[in-house]
Amino acid sequence: MSFVTSAFSVVTGALGGIWGYVAAFGVGAVLVGGGAAYATHHWDANKLQAVELADANSVLKAEQVAAASQKAQDGVSLAAAVSEANAQNHVTTVIQTVTKEIPRYVTIHQDATVCVPYGLVRLLDATVDQTDPANFKLATGQSDDTCSPVKASALADNVIANYGAALGNAEQLTALQAWVIANHAAQQVAP
Repeated sequence: MSFVTSAFSVVTGALGGIWGYVAAFGVGAVLVGGGAAYATHHWDANKLQAVELADANSVLKAEQVAAASQKAQDGVSLAAAVSEANAQNHVTTVIQTVTKEIPRYVTIHQDATVCVPYGLVRLLDATVDQTDPANFKLATGQSDDTCSPVKASALADNVIANYGAALGNAEQLTALQAWVIANHAAQQVAP
């Protein structure tokens, strides 16, 4: 005899009549409902475990993608830094070499005889200060045609240094543009 049959017989015998059957039916319903709830719980637990496993796999894949992207970006940044350093070294070397040649191309004789007019000095100074050349007043008795105390070799040295700075800035901007493009491409890498 099964457990359910024994329990049914005990309840109906104890209560007698119809109430015994109602009570037995209630106990049966509780047992069946509990069994169904237990089975549903296990089914939900299995489904939850499957979702948690899928989530863990998604997190792992995302971490792998992020690590691969970061590695690619690091490589791009290192290559860009090396390239930029080489470009800046080249500009510096060229400017230093050309600056050393000033005495060869702008001689002492030329320094003594070439007139660098105040007008030119005023234009250059105004450019540096980003203002109107008229803001630089001349001394009494001088005009823009008057020779300034600036030597041609000093002017050459200053212009070469400014060109060097401009070339260095241009190299930085070129390197930055290349880095942005390469870094963007590296971010798109998938393992």
